[in-house]
Order: sequence, then structure tokens, then C-alpha cells
Amino acid sequence: MTRTDSTRSIRLAVAGLSVALVMGLATPAFALQAGPSSVIMANEPVALDPVGLEFQIPQDAAAFRADRGDIPTIEIGPTIGQWFMVIQAPQQRTTRPGEGPGRGGGGLRVDDLTERVLDNLLGSYRVDQAGTEAIESRARVLLRETGLTVAGRPASRFYVAFPDADKERIRMYTLVDAGAGQMVSFDLMCDPADEREARVAYLAVLRSARFSGNSEVAMGRAVALETTEALLSTLTEADYMRALEQINNRWDRLSVASGTGLVMDDTERGYRRILGWKGKRGQINPERSEASWSDDEHEEGYLVQMDGRMIERTLGGSWNLIDTRIICFMSLDRKTEAWTASTTFRQGDQKPIVNTEFGVRVGEDMSVARRGITSNTLKPVVPPRGYVNQVEFYLLPQLLVGNGAKASYGVYAYASGDTSVRYRQFDLGQAQGAAEWELRTELGEEASSISLYDEGGRFLGSDRGDGSRWTPSTQPDLLDLWQRKGLPTATR
Repeated sequence: MTRTDSTRSIRLAVAGLSVALVMGLATPAFALQAGPSSVIMANEPVALDPVGLEFQIPQDAAAFRADRGDIPTIEIGPTIGQWFMVIQAPQQRTTRPGEGPGRGGGGLRVDDLTERVLDNLLGSYRVDQAGTEAIESRARVLLRETGLTVAGRPASRFYVAFPDADKERIRMYTLVDAGAGQMVSFDLMCDPADEREARVAYLAVLRSARFSGNSEVAMGRAVALETTEALLSTLTEADYMRALEQINNRWDRLSVASGTGLVMDDTERGYRRILGWKGKRGQINPERSEASWSDDEHEEGYLVQMDGRMIERTLGGSWNLIDTRIICFMSLDRKTEAWTASTTFRQGDQKPIVNTEFGVRVGEDMSVARRGITSNTLKPVVPPRGYVNQVEFYLLPQLLVGNGAKASYGVYAYASGDTSVRYRQFDLGQAQGAAEWELRTELGEEASSISLYDEGGRFLGSDRGDGSRWTPSTQPDLLDLWQRKGLPTATR
């Protein structure tokens, strides 16, 4: 493995394990999933709900829901690279009077519609040839293919090189018939120098696409989002304070049971501590004194802090450690949030690798600055409906249990380390046995958990999809257990 490959694997492991600490996700430690065309694809699919489309994106890319008016839109960009993709369901295409459905399921064939898009593009770069019948364009067609299929649906595509200021740009465009008269476009832009990398990623996304063909999925999500919005609109300061008190100073142990019933035989995976309180925005950075705060940092609101450690023993007998700290703030009116996050990766005796993140959102404007193995600034798109900030994301189980209504709840949320705003679903129901409530959390095909709570909202445990389990504990008990097992407890 080259140094570049090693660094990349570490960066992916850091992101996956730090996110796993937040909600107990089933993210496999230090594992990569091979995707089509040798592209490493992310485990969790991205969904364009209105047309029942799901697809995967490269592990090194981020996807954002960015609806343009009433047009469902997802934007995709790499964390390292120079290409940009937009996936849209632009409009309904119905059969024209007197015509049967052509190829593409509507009155206009998908090949014809793609040709119309191409003609418009070439026409926008038309060379002025007044007085002649010749048509010449400064844009060049690199590829034109018809009669294709994507996810089993009719499709058509073209690649074009077009002038942009003093250079040339490449556009890759594929139009797919999604059925029921609906089209979906996959539109990518890149510089010629990045064309090969962009094309491989583009084709990998197309190969991963699938249509559920089930409008009930989209309808179910819409109802879940509306149910959550209705709940959030009724919450008071007392509701938030009660939820903060329920999670404050909570210690949880992550382990895999041995089957013998003996704690010493279990495999320890990690632990976390969660704090919650009402305070000031400046407290997201505890290294700064209050005297140095700006006026904005004196804003009052709710805060949640999570500190955790994930561990894995290497084949050589040393330990891989990931220590994470996330502190997030929400203003009292929910309109503003801010957070800091740091993740330290320790691999044996090697020098620790530290990644940091600072984020802020005002209204629907979000900015995330990341520094470390990858340094960049992201602008995740905040959906106009169904978004919950990070404080609410931590508190959501307590808020749902406190509401006590059995239902499916859907949200869009940004999780530190996830690099994008994604859909999450929480299904609250009656539990069996001693527990009062069961909360099933779905964050993707490979990320789910079932958590139990008592009548007062106290956390009783959570089973993850990979066989591990979060259980309540205390700092003294965890310290004693880890020391007896010879596990690393030092933080430096």
C-alpha cells in the first residue's frame, strides 16, 4: 500500500468511526466497499425521493439536497477533485394527444428529449454566420449514444466540450426515463484535465442507480417529515430542557457480547459521554476564554457535547484509536446553530492524525470548514423543510419519547464527519418487556439501530446492525473494566 493509499484509508476510517459514535451507527471499522469501475463507493445510498431513485456516490464525494424551486435536485461534488454533478427530476412528461407512449414512457422519446437538450446547448455557442444556411457551433460533440438503459430504464446521453471564458469545459449528460412520464437527468461538468477521473465517477454513479418504482416510499417519507415538523412546532423550552437533563452526563459502553454471559469475555468497541446544558454559543470552543468572545458568541441557546473513543486491535497486536469530541449549539429560536468537532486518529506508535471541523448555519445558509488530512470548506444545502440541527439530532430520541406518539418521523440532518445533509428516519413504537419505548433508527442500508427507553425517556440500550450494542454505564465502571482488560485509557 502506498503512502497515499494509507492516508486515504485512515481518512475514511476516521470519518466512519467518528460518525458511529454519534448515533451508534453500524459503520464497519476500517472497511472499504469496492464499487463499480474500481471506484470506492459510499455504503449509504442517496435518494431522490419524488421519483423513487436511489444511487451511490464515490466515498470521496458529498451529496446535498438542493431543490431548485419545485424541481427535486441533488448536487454532488468530490472532497478531492474538480468535477461537479447535478441530478434532477426536471418535470413531468405526459403523452401527447393522439400518441401512444414512445421509448421513454411518455409522448416524447427519451432520445428525442436528449437531442433537444443537445441542440439547445450547441445553439447557445453558435458561430455567427449571418447570410448563410450553415450552422456551426464552438461546442464540440465528443460522444452521442442512444438506445441505452440505466437501472433497466431507457436512457440517452452525450458528452460535449464547450468554451468557458479562456478555456474549455467538458459536460456529460444522461437522461433517463423514470417511468410514469418522469425524466431524471445526470449532468456533470469538469475541466479536460479531470475528464478521466470525472468520467469514471460519473459512470459508477449511473451503474449504481436503481428505481424502486414504488411511489409509496416517497409518500411515506413525506408523511414522516410532516409528522416531525408538526412535533417540532409544538416544543417549548421546558421540552428541550427536559431532554437535555435526560442525556446530561450519560456514559455508554459499546461492546460485542461473547455469548458466555461474562463481561470479561465481551469484546470492547468503545465508549462515549454525552453532556447537555443551556448556555452560550462561545462554549463550543472551550479553549477560548469568555473575555475573547464576539457579540455573536454571547448568544444564548442549548448545547450538547459528545466525547468518545473507538478502538480496534490490529493484526500486530497494537491498537487503532479514534478519539472524538463534538460540541454543538442551537439558538433558542432554532434559526442559528454552530459546532466544533475534532477527531484524533492514533495508529500504534505513529504520530497522531488530527482532523477538525467548524460549522455554522444561519437560516438556510450553512458553511463547514474542515482542516486535517483533507482541508476544504463545504456549503451543504439545507432543505427548506424537515431539517433539524445537530443539537436536536442528539435530543430527538428524548423529544420523540417525551411526545409519546407512536409514528414514523423523518428528518434531514447534517452529522459531523458525514459531509452532507441526509435523510434519517425514526420509527417510535411500543416495546416488549421491561422497556416502554422502542425506537428504530434508519440511516441507510448499512446503518440502523434499535434503541430502548423507559417511560421517563431514560436510555436502556441500543442494538446495532453489526452485532454490537450500546449499554448505559458510568465513568468508574468503564474505567475499571478497561483497566482490568488492559485496554488503552490514556488520552495522550
